[in-house]
Amino acid sequence: MILCAEQIHVPGSGIYEEVVYDIKSSWNSQNWTWIKFTDENYKEWCGEFRGDYKGLGISDKYDSIYVLTSDYLYILNRVDGQLYSFEDQPEYKELSVSPNGDCVVATYYDIYVLDKEGQQIISVDSPIPLDVICFEGWQDNDLLIQADEFTNWDNHALLKLNCDSWKMDIVSQTKPAVGGK
Repeated sequence: MILCAEQIHVPGSGIYEEVVYDIKSSWNSQNWTWIKFTDENYKEWCGEFRGDYKGLGISDKYDSIYVLTSDYLYILNRVDGQLYSFEDQPEYKELSVSPNGDCVVATYYDIYVLDKEGQQIISVDSPIPLDVICFEGWQDNDLLIQADEFTNWDNHALLKLNCDSWKMDIVSQTKPAVGGK
């Protein structure tokens, strides 16, 4: 069982046993992401994933590991590290796993909750239309999110998404004064 996963830079040759997660496609980039895994026996090994790093999360709920790169969303079995599923050319820019084990992803404009196979099971409603979504981390059961209001980019908002209700609320925003002053 994999207990820990972390992004690392290119490991030195022979430092870790390496597993290459390469999916054949003519659309693949030339970039790679390296993730170091540690199992329950403290054995460390390294996975190589096609694409630039975007996010990583471990789900106890699904016994899955989610690795998001610019080329793919990889979903690994947490028990043995085998590739369980993948999505090619994902639009996702952000990834996090909630305290209750659900995978949360964001495009530039929308936020979704994924199931074990990476299918969108919830499309999260937002109190304002969002643009340039950035996950800021978890505060108890709330995911803090920075975003701009779509078509009103002067309004920078801090929002929180509760992982029990999947309801999003505005914490603060910088709406410009009437007349833009």
